[in-house]
Amino acid sequence: MNTRSTCVSICSGSPSVTMKLTSRPGALLNFGPGATVNMQTIIHELAHVWQGVQDGPLYMTRALSAQIGAGLESLFHEGHYDDAASHLVTNQMLVDAAGDFKKFNPEQQATIIEAFWKARFADEPVAPGPYPKVALVGNRNPPLELLLPYARVVNPALRSGPTVRRARQAVAIKQRPVTRAA
Repeated sequence: MNTRSTCVSICSGSPSVTMKLTSRPGALLNFGPGATVNMQTIIHELAHVWQGVQDGPLYMTRALSAQIGAGLESLFHEGHYDDAASHLVTNQMLVDAAGDFKKFNPEQQATIIEAFWKARFADEPVAPGPYPKVALVGNRNPPLELLLPYARVVNPALRSGPTVRRARQAVAIKQRPVTRAA
């Protein structure tokens, strides 16, 4: 695993979201002029930065392959190009992969990290991401315990110790039924 650090710049200036890894360690997340970008989108894009640091430009070819494959499948079956299925992650897929992050394409990996952030750190309900119809089936976040093995791949601090205990406590708190006073 590559452990070199990467500087990330987030700015506004071009008409679409882009991420560029330069020849020196660094990345640029560029959102459209005047764009309002929610945190989960930034988390998703930062997952791509991590992929670029780990795999270099190879991750980008894998992401494009998944997007084009999903888009062509949609074009063939539905008559229009839609690559949103490349982000599809279900609870069953998480269980079946048994913590092996490499079983997911780069868009799915970024969706998993985005879902982990939402489950662990969002204080309030978060609106669906850019692909709500498929990213997380039913627009419901998978339970934190299904996401944690994958988040540990990206963040070594989650592998043991108090952070894991806090994450597990957060799961327990979120799963408690809410009772309201009459």
